[in-house]
Amino acid sequence: MVPHETSLRKEFLGGEPVRQWCYRIERDARLVLTVWGEERVDDGGQRLLSTWLRPATPGRLRQSSRGSYTHLVADPELRPLSYFVLDDRGRTQWSLKVRSEKATVRFSDGTEITVSTGGARFLLGANALPQLAAMVAELGLAPGEVWEGVVFAPEPLSPLRYRLERVQGEITTNLGEVITLDGHGVSALAVSDRGVEARRSRSRRPGWPPIGDDGAVVAEASPAPTSRYSPPPGVRVRDGMTPRRGGTPIGYSVASPARGKPLALALFAGGSGAHDRHGFAGELDLGYHELLDRLAGRGLASLRFDSRGAGATAIGRDALEYGFEGKLADARRCRVVAEREAARLPSILAGHSEGGLVALTLASEGAVPAGVITLALPARDFGTVMIEQVRASAARLGLAPAATAARVRDLEELLDAAREVDDEHWQAGAVSDRLLPRRALARYFRDLLDYDARKLVASLRCPLLIVHGEDDQQVPVAEATELERTARAAGVEVELALIPGANHLLRSSGSPPSIEDYYDRRRRIKREAVAAIAGWVRSLVVPTSP
Repeated sequence: MVPHETSLRKEFLGGEPVRQWCYRIERDARLVLTVWGEERVDDGGQRLLSTWLRPATPGRLRQSSRGSYTHLVADPELRPLSYFVLDDRGRTQWSLKVRSEKATVRFSDGTEITVSTGGARFLLGANALPQLAAMVAELGLAPGEVWEGVVFAPEPLSPLRYRLERVQGEITTNLGEVITLDGHGVSALAVSDRGVEARRSRSRRPGWPPIGDDGAVVAEASPAPTSRYSPPPGVRVRDGMTPRRGGTPIGYSVASPARGKPLALALFAGGSGAHDRHGFAGELDLGYHELLDRLAGRGLASLRFDSRGAGATAIGRDALEYGFEGKLADARRCRVVAEREAARLPSILAGHSEGGLVALTLASEGAVPAGVITLALPARDFGTVMIEQVRASAARLGLAPAATAARVRDLEELLDAAREVDDEHWQAGAVSDRLLPRRALARYFRDLLDYDARKLVASLRCPLLIVHGEDDQQVPVAEATELERTARAAGVEVELALIPGANHLLRSSGSPPSIEDYYDRRRRIKREAVAAIAGWVRSLVVPTSP
């Protein structure tokens, strides 16, 4: 037991800090983050470093981006002992305990994972400049001196090689950083080829977020918040969990008409990222519940399921090895449940964005479904689409060509490494030091890039409905027309439904369309999308009169 770890609230908020920091982080000359830090030393000499990272977010995004809050408990030489990540209400999201060369992380759902720290000397969180400033002060490098060792990156739970070389008033690192020093320590940091620059600021901290709604100990894991979902009138929703055998139990919900027999039952796979079965991802509502409940009211029952670490579904002890193949495995287990729920009903496979690839893959396995529905699915490989998304985002932000090129190079470097280097060889020398902590993300991309939506469409043995918003900024509408051409060329029965005024979530888009629209809760799933899907299903499963 780490002394004082159960009284962090008192230690961090009481008394005067030993040191304080504030940095403003800009990317391509735009403020993206303000970081405050305070350090205290307890009676036993332990160092308690508190950091608050607050994004600079415009318009409607501001309400959903309040930042993150961390505590680092370290020994007198700044070796990490414990690390806590809190939300803006002071609830512990996950915590890390370091013992010898092992680190055990405990997530809010109770999942625990133990990893090697690689003999790390320090802990450095992403963008947590006060932690870097404290480390540089602890090392006290003289001009011409070099420090080379290992730090632990808590976000990917991975050790990272780090080399610092001081030349007069600057320190250069193996990650391309240039750290500027003055009489007070780290005054600035720049990564010129990435357009990143951070400078010490006099910005006053507006006050730490509240610690625990009831004054509870922040080091205690908090239960996941209750769902914001409730079924609408006319729809019956029943919850369940997949069996424990075969892996982490997956939470699901079956939505069906409150009265009468459904026409069919669809297994629905959501898109990428962590979201619960209803489509809630933090403050973002993806609208899956709205779409599927409205379809249930028109006769199409459905089974929707959590992604890992969301809703009632734990992250799982296999989290560090979880890739797109893991997502497919979870979907296969839910398909078994869906087929049991469907009984003698026609079975349909459906998916949104990346989930569309899941639906197509499952359609190529086992029993042939009555039909497949893809929503906002790219035709080309996801790597190509992601690169185009980076370029489109840069254009919307008005970034300079050099800044855009740097962002594209970052992604291309990761994708190339994912294609060429497997997990076993993902180590220093095989990939750049900058990519070492991104092993898990590389695995996910490696899995994903093995799947080609066009090939899967061409191999379908059942009808296909392609639904796409005409104002989709993430996946251009040309992707949908390409999928339609592929299906027709292969002799697949296909229907294309282009939804006017709909964005990537099939909700009404703004004018002009913007990613910020996703956070506007007044926007609803376009009725044309619901009508297109319901009409297609009815024509598919209800015999026409002679």
